[in-house]
Amino acid sequence: AESLSVCGCRIRSSRFVGTRLDRLSDTILSHCDCANTEWGDSRLHRAVFAECGCTGLGLGGATLTDVIFSDCKLNLACLMGAR
Repeated sequence: AESLSVCGCRIRSSRFVGTRLDRLSDTILSHCDCANTEWGDSRLHRAVFAECGCTGLGLGGATLTDVIFSDCKLNLACLMGAR
């Protein structure tokens, strides 16, 4: 998917590999696969990642407000330049 906006959702056990995320707000992701996904320059607002696989997640240049990563695998994740 390209130019994906997700708002006001609860998402469980989904794969986001290869997606282009523009906006994520008021959303809970649990047991999702976000590994090696490039979400640079995205806006994440009031989002929870619970027990997600985020190895290699690219959030360089993203804007994160009230974002929680709980029990996630964040090995090799890039947050350089994130605000």
